[in-house]
Amino acid sequence: MLLAFSISLLLLGCKKDSDKATSFTFETGLDSEVGICIKEQPSSVSIKELGTSQVVNLVWEFPCAAEIDKPYLTVARNGGATLVFNSDYGKSSCSCAKSIMVRINNRLKGGDTLYVVVNKEVVGHKLLVASEGK
Repeated sequence: MLLAFSISLLLLGCKKDSDKATSFTFETGLDSEVGICIKEQPSSVSIKELGTSQVVNLVWEFPCAAEIDKPYLTVARNGGATLVFNSDYGKSSCSCAKSIMVRINNRLKGGDTLYVVVNKEVVGHKLLVASEGK
């Protein structure tokens, strides 16, 4: 009985380790780059489709000293997805436009609507086109 209990604990311990290696997060499949402050650049959002990937380019005003969190993507069952950008506002007397690029790999499909949210405000969206191979 003690042997069976010990083996069960050992197997559960092994399962937890393998789950961690294949765990999925809201950041899975996202590659992002945050640029430095750029001058005299108007706010803009563009979403381009490249096969099974989407590239989102965002230029947005943030406080100069703001820390921008790593972007993440939520996907709803009904074909909606939200790419979220959050930052702290800190205490800064200035603001500047920062350029952020995010590549979404193998998370979305044609017919999904991708929404872009910056600090709880929807700033853009696009209905994705069905890909040729699907």
